[in-house]
Amino acid sequence: LKKPMIAVGGVALNNLKELLHECDGLGLGSTLYKCGKSLQQIRLDLQAIQAEIKKMDA
Repeated sequence: LKKPMIAVGGVALNNLKELLHECDGLGLGSTLYKCGKSLQQIRLDLQAIQAEIKKMDA
């Protein structure tokens, strides 16, 4: 029985591909949110992550 592995620390744009190759999922907590960060910046960061993941699927 394989148990899923989810990376929850050290996730960044520059290592998404490597982490998703080894893990079943990612926790994006502090990758997306830090105290004082605007909603607009969170949205932009999330869009960058989504774009990077879409490039991997292509």
